[in-house]
Amino acid sequence: MQKYFTKPAFSVHKRLNYWRQTVHIITLHPLKGTGIGNFSLKESRTSHNSYLQIWAEMGASGIAIWLIIVFLFIKREIKRLSGDGLYYNAGIFTAGLAFIFHNVIDFSFFTAQGSFLWWIILALTASLNKKSHQVTTSQGHK
Repeated sequence: MQKYFTKPAFSVHKRLNYWRQTVHIITLHPLKGTGIGNFSLKESRTSHNSYLQIWAEMGASGIAIWLIIVFLFIKREIKRLSGDGLYYNAGIFTAGLAFIFHNVIDFSFFTAQGSFLWWIILALTASLNKKSHQVTTSQGHK
């Protein structure tokens, strides 16, 4: 007989419990949050949801800024894909979306390796914008 903690339902149950506790913390400190690094639950240091944890730690302004960054990334990449549809752009966009969605059920933004990948993806998209602008500008002068 397997113990309960080795079954997949254990992980789901724990995450739902962490999210409930995090929402409770958010209701106590909705605007200012608890402060970066001051988030802690009974059984975990993270909420296993980066969005909830950002809101709990940084308050409404922190989650608003984070969501603006995510929204601008998605908007810019969809526009870029509809323009030229290069595989490279699609790959970077897919990597970014994977990170965004994964952070709904986990906390990879709060690990050095995970957040490093996110900022690399954003840097790559920013460099693509500069390159496409340079190509357009140089072609326009011909």
